[in-house]
Amino acid sequence: MAEPSVLRQLAFYLVVQLVSVVAPGVVLVCEVAYLLVALTGPVDRQVVETAEQAASAQGIPLLVLAALLLAGAVLVGYLAREIAFALLRMVEARRRPAGVAQLRDQLVAMFGAAHVAAVVRQHPGLRPLAAPAATGATDEGARTLHLQGWGRDPGATRVFFYCKLWLRSRAPALSVDQIELEINSLLAMLLPAVFLPVTLLVSLSGPVRLAAGLVGFTLVGLVWVFVLWRASQLRRAERWEAVRNMFFGGLMESAATEASVEHPAPAPRTASDDQPAPRPPAADAGR
Repeated sequence: MAEPSVLRQLAFYLVVQLVSVVAPGVVLVCEVAYLLVALTGPVDRQVVETAEQAASAQGIPLLVLAALLLAGAVLVGYLAREIAFALLRMVEARRRPAGVAQLRDQLVAMFGAAHVAAVVRQHPGLRPLAAPAATGATDEGARTLHLQGWGRDPGATRVFFYCKLWLRSRAPALSVDQIELEINSLLAMLLPAVFLPVTLLVSLSGPVRLAAGLVGFTLVGLVWVFVLWRASQLRRAERWEAVRNMFFGGLMESAATEASVEHPAPAPRTASDDQPAPRPPAADAGR
């Protein structure tokens, strides 16, 4: 039987894929299909008959058709998500993220230098926090993560990923997975939102068509600005909260250890504890 942590991670992965890939992919496929039908004019009779046959499919043909549609939606959804994250990285490139020195100063201000040093000694992945001035400018693994958009400081990048993965596997209650899910949910609406005013332009006619198009594109622009701004804020919050929660976990472990030392749990009772103590031998009456 799989461990609960494995099942939890699998469930989280499936939820992220459904929210950020499958759902927007299905919406995009439906929008594109509608636009193709609306823009190509009268539909050929053969196309209508093919669609009717597909709608009445049962058994194996229905499963094959559903699998094809799902595969197309997943492919489109993945592409849409990559485009959304590329746009987010372009936005983040204009802002300087917190470096490892600034990160350590924030931790020391919140937890104290002694606790920060103790936690860093316990976790090799937090070693950049021990010497901010000498962090890994030569860390190729962290530089690769930096190129993916997580920051300009390789040491801070390595600390963030270590904390995030450690919390996910060892302390799920303190993990930042909910922030990652929210980021994916926000970015999933970027490309589907673009087709909304296009659909209005195709569906309507007359003066209402132009007004609806202008309003639609204006709203889409506002949605894009808000989504990219909010996703950028969430990524910064995810970075900080992962590291902060790691040190909170250290405080909780220290408190639990001190409590167990000061108030040790009573030893479990055994069967011999319930038996009466042996009676001393009686004195010799003849003496």
